[in-house]
Amino acid sequence: MKITTYTPDYNGSMAIVYSDTKELSQHLNQAQLDRVRALGEKFEEQWLEVQAGTDSAWVYKLGKSIDADARAEKMRQAGNKLVLKANAAHLDRIAILGAHVPHVAEGAILGNYQFLRYFSDSHKRKNAMAQLFVSKEDEQALAPITIAAMGTLFARELVNTPVIDLTATDLAKQAKEASKRHGFSIEVLEKKQIESLKMGGLLAVNYGSTEPPVFIIMEHKPKHATNEKQLVLQFVLKVTAGRIPVVFGIGGNNTHALVEELEAFNTDGVSAILSASPYYNKPSQEGIYQHYAALSAASPLPLILYNVPGRTSSNMSAQTTVRLAKNFGNIVAIKEASGNLDQITEILLERPADFQVISGDDNLTFAMMALGAEGVISVSGQGVPEVFCTMVNHLSAGQWIQARAAHLSLYDLTNQLFEEGNPVGIKALLEARGITTAAVRL
Repeated sequence: MKITTYTPDYNGSMAIVYSDTKELSQHLNQAQLDRVRALGEKFEEQWLEVQAGTDSAWVYKLGKSIDADARAEKMRQAGNKLVLKANAAHLDRIAILGAHVPHVAEGAILGNYQFLRYFSDSHKRKNAMAQLFVSKEDEQALAPITIAAMGTLFARELVNTPVIDLTATDLAKQAKEASKRHGFSIEVLEKKQIESLKMGGLLAVNYGSTEPPVFIIMEHKPKHATNEKQLVLQFVLKVTAGRIPVVFGIGGNNTHALVEELEAFNTDGVSAILSASPYYNKPSQEGIYQHYAALSAASPLPLILYNVPGRTSSNMSAQTTVRLAKNFGNIVAIKEASGNLDQITEILLERPADFQVISGDDNLTFAMMALGAEGVISVSGQGVPEVFCTMVNHLSAGQWIQARAAHLSLYDLTNQLFEEGNPVGIKALLEARGITTAAVRL
């Protein structure tokens, strides 16, 4: 991506941060100014889109006065949101004008992986953002940020091949190759004990300098460590060979880490992400909402919520579920395992038309699908698919008597599968059927 000096004859899409509408008069026509005046107060500290001929213009009105550091961070966040809008609109260029351009641009460059990937030829795709236009003064201020972005890109490249699976020698080789592509130097250090560092990290030694920065890579590699989730995923993709959709689970209670994992996730062959509500911390409903809002912004795939209070120790209410479903287009479904049919009914009554409710409780699947749920993500179905799928197919066809018979035949078996916890029961059943062994690990 090129950062180019804005010129008065530029006629493409633009983004403007302003405090008074008078500042917009040189960039927008009268009809657009009238729209900004009419709606500006409602969209204070948010991006408001106004049409500029065949191109879009986004305007962001500054709110109340805050200190410089807080304003800079708010502008970085605004830049992040701007890039999401620009990428969604398939723009290949945009001019960033008005106040706080360096911070808005920094948020756009450093704060969004979908934008960062356009820096590397190996990651370019159709409709990639190719040019960012700024004033000549802002272009000079952006020079160190652009250099630092090179190093951030390299960090993202490493995440695609987790550091946990690499030796220091492998890292050194990759680092040298990346330094040739992006123009910065690398020093590799192996660290056997780095607290809480699971997948490797990067430290920019002279971040912000106009000189190419030196990046130190710190490696943490526990004995016998393997990236098992990726191995399982690759095996599943190989066996299914595109015959059925594959949903991959990415969840936890560290929102920041999950965002990074989602941004770096290789989506090839995967149809959607299933993510459980944060466990252990017992967040408030607003905390759960903000957690999923962050995941929604980072996820390259449709997102399926997972409410399982018996495992997370907190329940995601029907109101929170519906709020997420209505506010984020890529949140497409929920795996509901609350066991509360009143709550599930409320979701079914209030959800958007295209939002799916999926049972996460095998013994409640009959009742949930009778109420209008679309299906189930099942444990029992892994062990006795010929019976469980028959029940679901009967339910989908409205054949209630046949579905009830299948449901009742599975009731006791399903309870026994969870007698010693999951996956102990299902593995015992699979062993009894000659499919695998019942061995489990601590």
